[in-house]
Amino acid sequence: MTRLVRHFNHFLDRFTEPALIYFHWYGTTFREIGGRLFSRERPMPEHRDKLLVDGFRLGYRPALDGLRGVAILTVMAIHVKPIILWGGSIGVDIFFVLSGFLITALLFEESESTGAIDLKRFYLRRALRLLPALVAMLVFCCLYSLAFDKPSDVTTTCKDSLAVLFYYFNWRLAFDPTPPAVPLLHTWSLSVEEQFYFVWPVLLACLLAMRVRRSRVVLLVLVGIIGPGVFRFVCWTGIESFPRLYFCTDARADALFMGSLVGLLAGWNWLPRGSRPSRPLKLAGWAAVFVLALHALKSSHLPGSYMYKGGFTIVAGSAAILLLSLNSSPPVWLRWILETRILVWLGRISYGLYLWHFPLIDRLPPQNYSKTTYHIASWLLQYGGCIGVAAGSYYLIERPFLRLKTKIGRRVSSISPPVSERPSLPQAA
Repeated sequence: MTRLVRHFNHFLDRFTEPALIYFHWYGTTFREIGGRLFSRERPMPEHRDKLLVDGFRLGYRPALDGLRGVAILTVMAIHVKPIILWGGSIGVDIFFVLSGFLITALLFEESESTGAIDLKRFYLRRALRLLPALVAMLVFCCLYSLAFDKPSDVTTTCKDSLAVLFYYFNWRLAFDPTPPAVPLLHTWSLSVEEQFYFVWPVLLACLLAMRVRRSRVVLLVLVGIIGPGVFRFVCWTGIESFPRLYFCTDARADALFMGSLVGLLAGWNWLPRGSRPSRPLKLAGWAAVFVLALHALKSSHLPGSYMYKGGFTIVAGSAAILLLSLNSSPPVWLRWILETRILVWLGRISYGLYLWHFPLIDRLPPQNYSKTTYHIASWLLQYGGCIGVAAGSYYLIERPFLRLKTKIGRRVSSISPPVSERPSLPQAA
């Protein structure tokens, strides 16, 4: 029997490693894994003392909020009337990469500092962060539609609001031929993110609890990066394939996985440190900025198939390289720009700004944009109005729930080892 088990393990080692279908228990039972994932009494890792000295700590990084600010301004630039940047949709890809990085880095840091990932706490904090402002926006859209739209549009808005609330709106856009509620079109990306986070945190917690080798974790993430890009390239047949390849999670998850890979590299301290080792990455950061700017400015001159034949991969990869640079040795001028107060503040309210800008802009009456002065005045009014509403949403709706989220984190930490004995964790996004 022992020999049979040994041969079976040898088979797993030799033939299933490339596909990462490998579970090396290292003496860990299912009960121990379940305890690491869900128990309130979370064991501290044996190497905790080393972590206090050398361990990864994300902390608060203003440049990342500044990058959020740039991303939301870019997204708004394709939605305002008249359009400013036809390539403004790359802001969504930047958000995907940023979101994947932040969540992965925070989960990895929690695992390293406490010995486990508290999934119940993670999802509760996500709900407190996302749902209040989302519900407020959906209620506004439904009430506005009830007051000013015809009955068929009211029905569509209410049905689509449920799809947005339960995070399956992207699949509705991809497969339901009936016209959607226009003020909610932008929320497809929220569905993509949340569907990804229904799977990735659980998978990451299992991988870390089972102590799967880092190389195999990286291999799994690379599969998540390469798979959607190949899928888009193969399945693009023209404009009729746009809904399936643009809105669906399996075709857009590569950007989230790229951010996750950066989070893992940062958590493992695999990023170069010091001026000389990080110099190539600093140059790559500037190159990534150039590539992103080029796609934002010149995308209208590119063929329709370009983004699906590699464009999305290039944009997401450039955003990931920029994140690598910002977390290793960021260029001084780039960091100075991203850490300006206005961009950092816009980054903090970016979630509300993303939620509210499109319904507000969509409800604007038709205007005459024949003169440049009208363009500028209209842009200022649209940006100013959306930023004002988003700021109100942030300070009146989101912040009270953020405080509650923080209290929950403190309550959980009170049953873990004392705060003085472990590194402080930043709030989850």
